[in-house]
Amino acid sequence: MIRLVGITYRQLDYWDRSGFIKPTLVEANGQGTERLYSFRDLVCLKAAKRLKESGVSLQKIRKSLAYLHKYLPDGTLPLAEMVFLTDGQTLFVLTTDPIIMVDTLRRGQLVWNVNIGQLFNEVYKQMSHRQKPEGQTVEGLSCG
Repeated sequence: MIRLVGITYRQLDYWDRSGFIKPTLVEANGQGTERLYSFRDLVCLKAAKRLKESGVSLQKIRKSLAYLHKYLPDGTLPLAEMVFLTDGQTLFVLTTDPIIMVDTLRRGQLVWNVNIGQLFNEVYKQMSHRQKPEGQTVEGLSCG
């Protein structure tokens, strides 16, 4: 199971003892006893590992999950169906609206997602319907 998730026994033990991710099927009952994790638990462990590899601290992951549990009613959007994005500093969750994200570390501040490639294509299509002056190109377009 440790190889499947890609974490060390020490991490698994710490995450369980600290209450970060506890096994839902069978908890440890003293030294030498086995924990039994569900498939969903394994997905959570793997997600936490991947977020840590992306530079998100365990403290930030905990804070984000606490925000989500507090402000999303049960069943609104199960954690297994959420899409998390990170820049290594904060943790964003995509909403059902494809252009809006929630910054879970800034008390749910909304963040708008702008697809520059899509905007480029829209402008290019509009320009292609008009006669372009000779010598103008769209290659090397840069904003700012």
